[in-house]
Amino acid sequence: TIYAEYYGRKHLGAVQSLASSLTVFGSAIGPFPFGIARDLTGSFALPFGVAAVFPLIAALVVVMFGERGPHVRRFMVTNAVGNDNDGIPLQKGYGSV
Repeated sequence: TIYAEYYGRKHLGAVQSLASSLTVFGSAIGPFPFGIARDLTGSFALPFGVAAVFPLIAALVVVMFGERGPHVRRFMVTNAVGNDNDGIPLQKGYGSV
């Protein structure tokens, strides 16, 4: 997974659980501002228009800052089958590109 490539397997559970928690939190509170905007404007056009901007901003951030660091490149190239960044032996095919 991309989490394993960036953070190694040692902290993979913590990283994935944090990402999942943030996803659930966003899904839980997301409808609230949409409902308020619908009540105030009578349409979902404004909240969907505003929400459409977020993926564009995320894409811009990825393009500007999304280059993987040298530790990730090293992991992907030299450790495709072998050891990950934490020295834990990998099973064949894990993390291969």
